[in-house]
Amino acid sequence: MEREAAFEPLGFKVVSIGGIGDDAGQIAIRGYALKNQDLKLLPGERAAVEAAAQDIAKVPIEVIDGFQAKAATRQNDWSPFNSGAYMINANGIACSTGSP
Repeated sequence: MEREAAFEPLGFKVVSIGGIGDDAGQIAIRGYALKNQDLKLLPGERAAVEAAAQDIAKVPIEVIDGFQAKAATRQNDWSPFNSGAYMINANGIACSTGSP
């Protein structure tokens, strides 16, 4: 996320960048509007952020707004599960992605 600061003058804070499934290689940036209370971009703002992102990456970019990062830490893992990342499962319970 070396160039994320390029989006702040456009009113958008980048939270994460990732690929989208097994499609044609499209990339998504997730974040939120800095000026709007609902954290969503207005149509003109979205167009400007998408254009800037495509200019930087040189590939199609999907902008997902209204997404703020939430602070989280890994729970205390125990053997044999002391590896992996922190996640929230479908039931809303925190766990590790580690496997025995």
